[in-house]
Amino acid sequence: MPDNSRPTFVEVDLRAILANYHRIREAVGPGVGIMGIVKADAYGHGAVPVARTLVGAGAEWLGVARLEEGVELRMAGIQAPILLLGGAEPDEAEAIREFSLQCAVFTDELIEALDAEGRQWDRKLHVHLKVDTGMHRLGAAMNDLERITSKIMTCPGLSLEGIMSHFASAEEPQGDQTQAQIQAFERAVETVERVSGRRLFRHLSNSTGAVTLPRTRHDLVRPGIMLYGAHMAGVTRDQIRLEPAFSWKARIRQVKRVKTGDPVGYSALWKAERDSTIAIVSAGYADGFSRSLSNRAQVLVNGRRVPVAGRVSMDLIAVDVTDAGDVRTGNEVTIIGRDGSASVTVEEWAGWLGTIPYEIFCSVSRRVPRFHRGMAEP
Repeated sequence: MPDNSRPTFVEVDLRAILANYHRIREAVGPGVGIMGIVKADAYGHGAVPVARTLVGAGAEWLGVARLEEGVELRMAGIQAPILLLGGAEPDEAEAIREFSLQCAVFTDELIEALDAEGRQWDRKLHVHLKVDTGMHRLGAAMNDLERITSKIMTCPGLSLEGIMSHFASAEEPQGDQTQAQIQAFERAVETVERVSGRRLFRHLSNSTGAVTLPRTRHDLVRPGIMLYGAHMAGVTRDQIRLEPAFSWKARIRQVKRVKTGDPVGYSALWKAERDSTIAIVSAGYADGFSRSLSNRAQVLVNGRRVPVAGRVSMDLIAVDVTDAGDVRTGNEVTIIGRDGSASVTVEEWAGWLGTIPYEIFCSVSRRVPRFHRGMAEP
């Protein structure tokens, strides 16, 4: 656990992640597998401890974006099936085979490279055909499915295990784009399974889709943001209760008094409207406390909301603690999380910055150490 030598740190409650996993499991019902999404260092929560927690709870799959993320999990001893959701570069085929990773495919070049690697070692590498159902990001085109499926089926070094796609607007479950993607995916499944002659793992839904669109659960859902206790869409708030797992804290470096009219920080962006007490806190934009939050954000001191006073610096912020009671050097400040009955949520941060909770989690830099409570055993 953190100690006084840490100027800023994140606490990750693995028990909250476990609780969220079980609530998602209950929501999707029996017969539906769960792929826990742990890409981007588990959205900044720590990929290895989160993956251990999810696999220990029964998650059948893990999803990552890039090769090195899958390798990290394998090097930590995690044996569950791991899917590279974003595919890979052709020259990564050897490592995919070496670390027993599964891979999304959607280009001839990657298919050929993986097939060659499998044939060289007389084994079949497992792949999932990623289909572009209307997001127009990664994925094979709908009008190319017969050809690309036939190509995979003629590759002795490959085993086609699944068919997948990804929602562009799951936060609007009844919207035209979402409904069109659902229909396109169902057509894609029919085409690919007819050409391949086999029943495949079918997976489409992310967190929001898994909860709001039962028709899209298929064999497997891929929750991400909800595992970490945040909602992407208001539509899910009434359907599933989540527990935030992420708390970001920092310590006060200095407390000082300023007089009415005194400026604080770069560019004199904030001036005291009264005699005030200012606390200088060990967190700044190099840690992920966005400079755009200058004079905007609020943090918690002694269980009370206090405003950021002035420009966010690279390593420090100033906050106005005039009304926060007894404040001293070394005291803990809650940047995201709960202090007593008060809280600052990641959704609130996202609102201040005009973004989404995903970006907030991922923006807290690696120089902010993570400490895990309820640690899963290796």
